[in-house]
Amino acid sequence: MLHQLKIFLPIAEKIYNRKTTVDILHYICVNNGQLTMTDLETFVQLPVKDKRSYTLSIQIIKKILASKPKTLNIEL
Repeated sequence: MLHQLKIFLPIAEKIYNRKTTVDILHYICVNNGQLTMTDLETFVQLPVKDKRSYTLSIQIIKKILASKPKTLNIEL
């Protein structure tokens, strides 16, 4: 998942709307093996192996990836 997030984050940031009042649009969705980001007009998806369903804050993921971790384990 770490490798996919590194690839996906720069693309997701291009459609990330910081001014939206809809809070869920500040998150990357992981659902049924897909990373998804949307601004309600544009959707970006990337396949991943994780079949769970959850969201990841784009701001927190940016901070985590800035620290250059070697692995990433996500516990719900």
